Amino acid sequence: MTPSTKTQFDYQFELVTQEIGIVREAIEGHNHSFFTIKGWAITILTGFLIYATQAEKPPLPLALAMIVVLILFWVQDCVFKSIQNVYIKRSAEIEAFFQGPNFAGSIEAGALVGLKTPNIEGAFADWLSAPFSRVLKVAFLPTIGLVYGSMILVVVLVVVVGLLM
Repeated sequence: MTPSTKTQFDYQFELVTQEIGIVREAIEGHNHSFFTIKGWAITILTGFLIYATQAEKPPLPLALAMIVVLILFWVQDCVFKSIQNVYIKRSAEIEAFFQGPNFAGSIEAGALVGLKTPNIEGAFADWLSAPFSRVLKVAFLPTIGLVYGSMILVVVLVVVVGLLM
């Protein structure tokens, strides 16, 4: 198809196809970040546990520092997850468009009807309106809250058991 025979629909379809690729790459990139962040947290926790189990008495200042570090990793993971949710929502919007009646109508109309594209930046407008609540909403998902909550619980238990011994 030469540039002169391309329709508005062709250009918009090309843009939405590129947008799908960008959105999927962002979702996968965030998945990689989650594993990296959790890996760092687990590595630091393991170092703390090795040190704490060999110490004569529980290292309270180190335990408090460890809890602060775990909370910071938790917050970072939550921020990334809340941002990933924006991409997931945009991906769902695009998929719903292609599976719904608007796509067939768009082909007939010669332009995308019912889907604004590209709209990645527009998708973040909602997130930016209340970033704290979006981050807090994901903080207690099992894949996040359970992981970091259990790590913090392990630190507390190590200190308590060390005090009782």
